[in-house]
Amino acid sequence: MADEMALQGALAGCETAFYLVHSLSAENFRARDHQLAMAFGRAAAVAGLRGIVYLGGLGHDPESEHLVSRQEVGTALASGDVPVVELRAAVVLGAGGISFEMLRYLTERLPFMVCPRWVRTAIQPIALADMIRYLIGAIDVEPGVYEVGGAEVTSYREMIAAYATARGLRRRRIVDVSYLTPRLSSYWLDLVTR
Repeated sequence: MADEMALQGALAGCETAFYLVHSLSAENFRARDHQLAMAFGRAAAVAGLRGIVYLGGLGHDPESEHLVSRQEVGTALASGDVPVVELRAAVVLGAGGISFEMLRYLTERLPFMVCPRWVRTAIQPIALADMIRYLIGAIDVEPGVYEVGGAEVTSYREMIAAYATARGLRRRRIVDVSYLTPRLSSYWLDLVTR
């Protein structure tokens, strides 16, 4: 929400706000993310918030433009007048969450998948219940950046295999394609998932 007056009204009477916004549009998403974060920070200051809790992306020096943008949002929020606790997480997994539902749907529906090469990227998924506990706990911690990745390091490829095994499905075949860009991936996901 870029309308600062509307944000100020929505934040009136609040002590802490959770910032969970990430744009995924193809055009200028980094600029849009920055603009939204700056507007939110200004509105939070006018509304007199005592803190912002932001859920960003895990890791140092990320290669993904989306993860770079998530960390830039944390920096933009922290540059304002309201203290910020930035929780950096990877994939948040839980029934009903988009990451889990996408993984479930793809694995149950497709015995053969053509995927972008990032399905091999090491990630530290965190359970939705744990993430919610961290978000609530962040209200009362010192401002700063906290990495909250799960204890296990895995990949999307390994999670697909584990889900297939847990559901009693045949082994899923995955072919990595290096030229499958995030934009093409999004079209593919839109085609094969709900």
